[in-house]
Amino acid sequence: MGTTLAHAMASGGHECALWCHDPETARALNRDRRHPARPRFELAPTLRATASLEEAVAGSSLVVVAVPSAGFRKTAESLGALAGERRLLLSATKGIELATLSCMSTILREATHLSEVGAIMGPNITPEIMDGQLTAILVASPSRALRDLSVEALSTPRLRVEVAEDLQSLELASVLKNVVAIAIGIGVGRGMGFNALGLIFARGLAEIEALGARLGADGQAFRGIAGAGDLFLTASSPQSLNRRLGIELGRGKKLDEAVREMPEVPEGIGAVRACRMLARKLGSHVPLCEATARILEGEEDGDELERVLMESPGAKE
Repeated sequence: MGTTLAHAMASGGHECALWCHDPETARALNRDRRHPARPRFELAPTLRATASLEEAVAGSSLVVVAVPSAGFRKTAESLGALAGERRLLLSATKGIELATLSCMSTILREATHLSEVGAIMGPNITPEIMDGQLTAILVASPSRALRDLSVEALSTPRLRVEVAEDLQSLELASVLKNVVAIAIGIGVGRGMGFNALGLIFARGLAEIEALGARLGADGQAFRGIAGAGDLFLTASSPQSLNRRLGIELGRGKKLDEAVREMPEVPEGIGAVRACRMLARKLGSHVPLCEATARILEGEEDGDELERVLMESPGAKE
């Protein structure tokens, strides 16, 4: 996602630097103008890569952080150490830190001591953006300056940037939808038909919306592109790692075995665990999400999903 967003900004005529943790990847990007993981896409000529975080952010007005959630706080703290000037910050990572149950924008604000932060969300599979296919992303932030700059920096003729103020609600929706996407993947792996998958979609979306409400989120956030829109994409696209993970779990694979066969760890794993922790902390009844957690952790097999679906959704409320 980091490379994709950097390419979009550079394609729009903006100067853009891409920070790579691995120096060899940075050298390959500058030499070949292609990312090793996406070799068929040629990068914009004005995009430059560097392995120096300090060099990458020097003189920047907008910084987009697109690293896995497990390393997000460390990267944010490194940014904070460099924050000698006013910068606007966006998270492109859809995750929750399990130790604090904080979303990534909160970590970004805490670690950098900068107040103007936001998040990028919505249905956005990266190869389609690189391929110039029609895509809409949502940037949420209380900061008008950040919203305006994001539209200017990220918009292209085929990439529409929508904006909203309610960062907390929309970021929660963008994370928790991964729980439902994995549940749908489990259903696919169990051979369930579209009737059952539609039921998982509807029941799961209702559960995460209710959980979000307990956390102070506006339910409308779960019905827009950050919630239902992204859920549709994540649950249906063959390129979705969360869908793929769910399918493998539904077929009976253990979590570790399924993850070993993937190019990276799906962010939905952390979302499932965080959803379970939040629901238990708040006393919220989320049977479908709880069943997904039990299957993911190997506490139950995939039959647990069907058992929960056959229960009345309000049976224990």
